[in-house]
Amino acid sequence: MKVQKDTLDKADISLLPVDPDTLDDVDAVFEELRRYSADTDGVAKRRDAAYAFFNAIPPGHPRNKKHAFLAKNDEWIVGLVDMIADYPAPGTVFVGLLAIREPLQGRGLGKALWLTAECFARDALNARRVRLAVVESNPVIGFWTKWAFS
Repeated sequence: MKVQKDTLDKADISLLPVDPDTLDDVDAVFEELRRYSADTDGVAKRRDAAYAFFNAIPPGHPRNKKHAFLAKNDEWIVGLVDMIADYPAPGTVFVGLLAIREPLQGRGLGKALWLTAECFARDALNARRVRLAVVESNPVIGFWTKWAFS
């Protein structure tokens, strides 16, 4: 995906729900998350990455609590985010993945995506708290500590 730097408006992120018809778009994002995949999964790209992103949910947790999105900036798909409502407890939203395509990182899109996802969690999912887990080998751990996650 080649995007001119000046065509991206950092503050305008919208969330497009993922469904079986958009898994190719999800896969295209994972194609540009190879450094992340290598650091967290030990491979350049998991073959089932898009499917797992859409379907993975903790055992016994209802499927309707999973919310997976493509992140769009105008017409460009710039990243992904998924959340699980009421996990591990009612009122808590667990963020499974928040990622910006590697060529677009460093432009404030991650911050904009996080703020958009946080609003969705609070307003649509009635979250009182947000949890996440970050693999220690993930180089973006600093992003989360800036937001007071520890």
